[in-house]
Amino acid sequence: MKKCVIFLLSLMLICIESIPFDHSCGENAEYHGCASACAIPTCANPNPEQSPHRACIQVCIICVCKSGYLRNQHGNCVQQSDCQQT
Repeated sequence: MKKCVIFLLSLMLICIESIPFDHSCGENAEYHGCASACAIPTCANPNPEQSPHRACIQVCIICVCKSGYLRNQHGNCVQQSDCQQT
């Protein structure tokens, strides 16, 4: 039974690793393996590291905006001057 469980877990890991992931990101964005969900700059919060600390999770296999760009409410990476103030 133990060997069967180990075999099935190994098979599952092989299957997961073989799933292709498209690392292409949108315009002005780049692939980043993992990042803190609270440390991702957006138009609504361009300086998240200065925000009050709260419980954050690691988000993996994500695209983040390149340096100098922020994610807007539509999910696009734009320059801060192009952020629409709401």
